[in-house]
Amino acid sequence: MLLFDTNLLVYFVNKDSPFHFRCKKLMDRVVKGKLRACLAQQNLVEFIHVVTDPRQMEKHLLLPKALAEAEKFHQLFRIISPLESTAEELFNLIGKKSKLGKGKIFDLYLAATMLSNGVGTIYTFNASDFKDVPGITVKKPL
Repeated sequence: MLLFDTNLLVYFVNKDSPFHFRCKKLMDRVVKGKLRACLAQQNLVEFIHVVTDPRQMEKHLLLPKALAEAEKFHQLFRIISPLESTAEELFNLIGKKSKLGKGKIFDLYLAATMLSNGVGTIYTFNASDFKDVPGITVKKPL
C-alpha cells in the first residue's frame, strides 16, 4: 500500500500542468486495480484548499467543483485517518529535527499518519519533503 501526496491530485485535475499526464496514468492504474494506493484525510483537505485558491492555481476551481473532485477521490481510494498513535509518531518525528522549516509540520503529520497506519511509501513530486523521514520511502512518479 502506498499513499498519493496531495500534489498528484492537484496535477491530475489541472490539465494544464506538465505533470497531468503522469498523474492520469497513475490514476488509471488505481481505477483498474493495478496499483493499491490510499489517501489520508489530510490530503483531501489540502486538495480542496489548494485548488480553490487563486494564488496557488491560476485556473482554480470553485468550491462545489473542488468538493465534487474530492468526493471522487474519496470513493476511489482507501482513506486513512490519524490514529491515537499518530500524535506519538508525530512527536517522535519532530524530536529528530533540529528545526522545522515552513510547512514542514504538515509533511511530518502526514508521515506520522502514514506510519501509524502501516503505510511506508509515498508518491510525490516533492521528494525533498519526505526524504529524511525514517520509515518513509519516497517515489517520484515517472
